[in-house]
Amino acid sequence: MTGISEHDRVSVRTWDLWATRMESNKKPTELWNVGERRFVELHGTSRPIVRVRVTECVGSSTAPEVTHYGWEWSDKPGRVSMIYPRVYASHLRPEMFVQMCMPEGIEAAVARGRGKLVCLNIVESVSDA
Repeated sequence: MTGISEHDRVSVRTWDLWATRMESNKKPTELWNVGERRFVELHGTSRPIVRVRVTECVGSSTAPEVTHYGWEWSDKPGRVSMIYPRVYASHLRPEMFVQMCMPEGIEAAVARGRGKLVCLNIVESVSDA
């Protein structure tokens, strides 16, 4: 039992998007620049662009399955932007990269009704087609 209600289980959203695969021998592979293919291409990196499956995570924002955080503007429901990898350093907030995009901070933006933080699980898709 996960503690997620049947309502939450049904309302989980998914998106098929693109990302830049960042590989390093010093840390695990990360997926950056997540979005529509043209958005990823505009970053101009020589790293591989791969198809990804983005799944909304419900429940705790620090659950182990949360790999990325994004922002959903209240005037653009269903569209998640500013998607960044989770930060695992213990002295930093896991959603630090999204937090940096919000001049007033996430909490103030939510309180003003501007949008909400969305917890995501992102995995590379089997097909790059």
